Amino acid sequence: MYLKLSLCTVLTFPRYLLINYRLADLILRLSSKDRKSTLQKAREAYERYLSLLDNYEILSTADKKLYNNYTESPTTFSTISTTDPNARRGAKIANFKQEKELKKKLEVCL
Repeated sequence: MYLKLSLCTVLTFPRYLLINYRLADLILRLSSKDRKSTLQKAREAYERYLSLLDNYEILSTADKKLYNNYTESPTTFSTISTTDPNARRGAKIANFKQEKELKKKLEVCL
């Protein structure tokens, strides 16, 4: 059984939880002729990171639901509607705000 800890506690002790996230970020910054292979390697690192967060029960309820949807069909998964342009724009803005907030929390913890 895993302990539920605050995000700051988990991210500062132990710091190795972020290794796969940082690795995926670095892989995406590489310039390579085989972009598809680079994207696949980054995706695998992100998947390891999310799996670790899921195993330690760090994901919020909403994020856990998204993660479960992703694991069911990783190649077709999307958080943004492809049919309604207004919904697409709204989802992109919401995702951007959520990512910005998470990055701010990560900076505070580290």
